[in-house]
Amino acid sequence: MKKLILIFAHLLILTSLFAQQNAIWSLPPNYAKFPIIGFPTLLPLPTQPFGSLNPANGLPNYYGQQAGYTTHHAMQDQNGDLLFFIVDEIIYDKNGMGMD
Repeated sequence: MKKLILIFAHLLILTSLFAQQNAIWSLPPNYAKFPIIGFPTLLPLPTQPFGSLNPANGLPNYYGQQAGYTTHHAMQDQNGDLLFFIVDEIIYDKNGMGMD
């Protein structure tokens, strides 16, 4: 019985790794990048100086804050690289600049 539970646990873990749709997980102030085979890599989210604004739209830039009161999320492009991320209802591009 123990062998059956152990096999089932391993199959569940392996299936979840292969079946994931988004290979990037947001963990402010970092994000985890999951390769198809291998271990995930923990990388820092791109930051800008504290209090700086995006000159194109006047939105605040990301400076490394954690999600204080709502949510966080990250999306990847077709190559598996960071495309944009969201922290506390503000969308940031891959460089940490506020987007609208």
